[in-house]
This record gives sequence, C-alpha cells and structure tokens, in this order.
Amino acid sequence: SHPGLLSHQDRSVLALPLTPLGRIYLMGGGHVSLALSRILDLLVLPYQVADDREAFCNPQRFPHAQALFVTPFPRLGSVLSGPLAPRKKDAVCIMTRGHLADADALRFFLNTPVGYIGVMGSRSKRDHVFSLLKAEGFDHAEDRITTPIGLPICAQTPGEIAVSIAGQLIRWRAEPT
Repeated sequence: SHPGLLSHQDRSVLALPLTPLGRIYLMGGGHVSLALSRILDLLVLPYQVADDREAFCNPQRFPHAQALFVTPFPRLGSVLSGPLAPRKKDAVCIMTRGHLADADALRFFLNTPVGYIGVMGSRSKRDHVFSLLKAEGFDHAEDRITTPIGLPICAQTPGEIAVSIAGQLIRWRAEPT
C-alpha cells in the first residue's frame, strides 16, 4: 500500500502503512466486480480490474482501481508481468462472463504464486472448467481454487455476493501464512 494523506481532527496527517497490502485482481468487470470494487474502496484495499471489453473496464466504471487492463484473457501474462505480476500476498477473484474466459484466467494465475484464487460460477460451469484444466495437466488446480467464491451467506444479488466475497478476502488476509 502507499502512504496517503488523511484528515484527522481538522488536520492533514500522513498515514504510512506498517505492512504492505496485497493486491486484489478482479477478472471481469461485470455487476459483481463493480459491487465488490465499491466495498474494496470502503475497506481501502487496492485492486486492479481486467476485462476484454472496454465498456466493462474503464475509469468511469472503476474510478479508484489501481490499474485497468483491457485485454483478452489469454494474454494476461503479457500485461501482468514484472512489477504487476501476482505475488503470494495477492488475491484474484475470477468473475468473467463465461467459462472459457474463466479457464484462460485460471491458466495464468495457476502458474503464479498468487495466494488466493476465487472463482464465481455455477456447479456445472465449475465442473466444466476443472475438467478442461485437468485435461491440460493442471492436476492440483482444485486444491488452490476456492469455488464458489465468497462466504456461504445465501447471497443472491450482486451486492450480497460482493459482501460475501469481501468477507472471505478479509478472512483470508487475516489467516496466518
């Protein structure tokens, strides 16, 4: 995380984080990602958004994102490299519009040390993606992937699902590594 100016008792103070925060990668810029970004803003958790559609990944939709990547999901490795490459203290929430894009994002993130991989989707979508990955040699993908993403709170709406995901991210960050 970065130092920042905060207002405290009518004074500006410089806030320095004592421990660096991990980044949260939001794969897909749809309704749940949008709702989750608002909660992450409230929690002051840094996030980046990627989508292959500019209409779903732009500064008007995600004004507080650290970075926005309009890219086809099979090309994630070309944009999330170097200092942007996922680290163990980072998390990814995969919420694309379809199982093929989910699988592309998973192929990339499973080859990184990213500490949390959450995937949204139905049981049939999940089973299809896992069988694809297993056929490609990702034998232990299921061990690293949390799906369905979020805490089991009977969430239905994008906002409720976002709350359940944010809760799971908070719990994951608090767990000792």
